Amino acid sequence: MAPHRTEATFVDKLMLVPHIAKIITAVCIRLVTYPLVAITGGTKANMMLKDIAFTGLRTHMGNLNTAQEIFLLPPSTEATYLEFAKKQGFQPDSDVLDSGMKVHWLGNKSAEKVLVFFHGGGYAVPATEQHLIWYFNLSKDLSKKTKLSVIMPSYTLSPQGQYPLQLQQAAETLDFLINKQGKKPSDIFISGDSAGGNMTVSLMSHLFHPHPAVSKIDLKEPLAGAVLLSPWVSFNTNTRSWKQFENSDMLAVSAVERWASQFLGDRSADNYVEAANADASWWSGLDKVVKDVIIWGGGAERLLDGINEFANKLKSAHKNTEIVIEPGAAHDDFIADVFLGKKEKSEATKVVESWIAERI
Repeated sequence: MAPHRTEATFVDKLMLVPHIAKIITAVCIRLVTYPLVAITGGTKANMMLKDIAFTGLRTHMGNLNTAQEIFLLPPSTEATYLEFAKKQGFQPDSDVLDSGMKVHWLGNKSAEKVLVFFHGGGYAVPATEQHLIWYFNLSKDLSKKTKLSVIMPSYTLSPQGQYPLQLQQAAETLDFLINKQGKKPSDIFISGDSAGGNMTVSLMSHLFHPHPAVSKIDLKEPLAGAVLLSPWVSFNTNTRSWKQFENSDMLAVSAVERWASQFLGDRSADNYVEAANADASWWSGLDKVVKDVIIWGGGAERLLDGINEFANKLKSAHKNTEIVIEPGAAHDDFIADVFLGKKEKSEATKVVESWIAERI
């Protein structure tokens, strides 16, 4: 497999001009045709503004190469975190782990309960401000009952880092919390959206199927829970939901396939990273390492078939698994709401907050 170019050339930068024109054209066409969607039997997002924004995002993400994407992205998750702390007026608090990876805190790290947050973005995109806003508000609201902090690892993005590096970094984060911060596993929740959900599931697998290239973690008790939000558990873009929800979601086939290729490099997908393909028996014993699991998916997201396949297998092996499919919601719909400035809590936010609150 040819390596992905990471340095944008002059031509790459020049081609961003017609790229912008392509986005504007796609958005204008969608604006004109949006009222006809219901008549023609097509699909659309659950609000018009979101639908138009998704059209722009699909066109944008689906027409970039790796070098162009890196050129346009924020410099790092750490940079996003530091800017967010400045805006919110709190003192940033980060730790450097033995590998050199940094982890960033939202809330007081001395809090008894801690939520590990693996951000999404196809393993290729840094955490966004919207991710931080959502988790920051979640931690504040949950802390009204019992103090809870959030820790976010600034894991290595692809293609600079490839599987299983990110799984090793997830394991290192958990080891840091237990053996350096003195947190009890029963006080730790692991969570993630999209590729962060993939990272969370990979870590779950590693806890009772130790990956040969990743540091083993021995738990004396199960983790409190796992929160999987629109988890990217299948790299197959030829399923029914990928076709059915083409126009109601933000994801573009070419972008997702590029991210999967960047992440895997020369390796093949396996049960750790493409959990939808694992047999139900793979999950036997999960209850010994994670007490409770919640899986949230959008009823109109392109990853839905993979999510359902994975969720049903998981639930058959681990009875304390809750599956929530929100009708009409797209991939990472709750993050999209933050991006669009929606003030009231989304249904997904209410579900997740209530689920965690019952367990702390």
